[in-house]
Amino acid sequence: MNILAIDTSTKIFSMAIIRDERVVKYRNIKADRILSSTIVPNIEKMLTRADLPLKDVDCFAVGLGPGSFTSLRVGLATIKGLAFAMRKPILGIPSLDITAQGVAHLSSDVCSVMDARRGMVFFCQYRVTNGRAQKVSPYHLAALAFCLKGLKGDILFVGDGIEPYKNVLRKIKIKKFCPRLADIKFCQPQAKNMLPLIKARLEKGQFDDPHKLTPLYLYPDDCQIRK
Repeated sequence: MNILAIDTSTKIFSMAIIRDERVVKYRNIKADRILSSTIVPNIEKMLTRADLPLKDVDCFAVGLGPGSFTSLRVGLATIKGLAFAMRKPILGIPSLDITAQGVAHLSSDVCSVMDARRGMVFFCQYRVTNGRAQKVSPYHLAALAFCLKGLKGDILFVGDGIEPYKNVLRKIKIKKFCPRLADIKFCQPQAKNMLPLIKARLEKGQFDDPHKLTPLYLYPDDCQIRK
């Protein structure tokens, strides 16, 4: 099976091509703004380098966020358009899950933290089982102090949300709680890390309805147009 996966939840536009359960091509592009006019040309370039015609893509996968409101909409709209045009299935994967999966080989307990600004973070806790980061908490939008309540053990924190709070995390002295910080190279959701998450969904035949698939915002205000 040939799968095209992208994530546009941050300032990194991440792409990957998965063929027969193996990542054959991937690319991460840093951009201040992710625009629809840049997504399709870059996808076309990567497909060409992988010698994979668009018509031979069997499934599309896209990161759902939370993250940049505009970039998420652009990425999801692009993948929906391709899936509709090609009449192929689509999978939406939360970007917090993708970030956690990127360090699944480093720790059995992971917390994915993304900067939500306004003194808040997007947050979720995971337990790694059989090489896959599996969610064990709800997706939170809250102050970091709220997210840390009740955490125990040796936990690896990952995501762009740890940078603003790294000094706080390093100074934490709570009995039976040892927070560690992942290297910055792991702190963005990368499409190549979607493979185990996609595989788990495919094994269960869990595709998404493109008509109902929406970004994972968590911030209600992000959906409002202010006068």
